[in-house]
Amino acid sequence: MRCLLDTCVLSDVQRDGGDPGVKEAVRTLRAEEAFLSSVTIAELSRGIARLSSSRRKTTLSRWYAGLVAHYGERIIAFDVEIADMAGRLAAHAERNGTTVPLADVVIAATAARHGLVVMTRNERHYRALGVETSNPWSQR
Repeated sequence: MRCLLDTCVLSDVQRDGGDPGVKEAVRTLRAEEAFLSSVTIAELSRGIARLSSSRRKTTLSRWYAGLVAHYGERIIAFDVEIADMAGRLAAHAERNGTTVPLADVVIAATAARHGLVVMTRNERHYRALGVETSNPWSQR
């Protein structure tokens, strides 16, 4: 299964107390099956930048640098085709009564454009956008 990992998955993976099932789900993906959205990179960068100087910030900054290096070419950039698809997906969800945060809309459009399943805990938003999901928290 080719997956686009949502920010919540990566956040859980890096935490010491993270869910073992989530860590296992990510660990067992082959490299060519796991992708990130540039939006996820922005969300992680923002979260780390908001921290005051501390050991935790240093640790997360190192983890983040390693993550970016590891995924490299498998980080999918936000482009015009994804932007167009994001607009259409958001409008569809809104017509059906659901407003989805822009970051999730762009991640969904990235997955749809590249034929990927979104690995996430937040299935509701992605389903409203018509994107297939995999929830490693519920796979027990």
